[in-house]
Amino acid sequence: MVSLRESVYIIGGRLWNKGKPRNSSESNEFLDVDSKVSALVLRYNVRLDQWSKCAPLGTPRYDFVCCVCDNKIYVTGGKFGLHSPRGMSSAEVYDPAHEQ
Repeated sequence: MVSLRESVYIIGGRLWNKGKPRNSSESNEFLDVDSKVSALVLRYNVRLDQWSKCAPLGTPRYDFVCCVCDNKIYVTGGKFGLHSPRGMSSAEVYDPAHEQ
């Protein structure tokens, strides 16, 4: 997540659904089901109180670092698979002014 001007951006990440508890004595421990890595980028405009979809990441990723420089959003590193032993060495740049 990163902020730029009057918007907050939610970028990529890991999505999962909680399954049933493993057993009744572990009712607060759930199994992850249907896990996947997302390329989705969402923008929340604070002033307008409005959500919108942006251009997706080129590579779905999670556990990455992001920052803003010169009004562009930089996303680097992270993992692309749920069972990836190593991180990624790539980076992406999103320019909100051009929606790309």
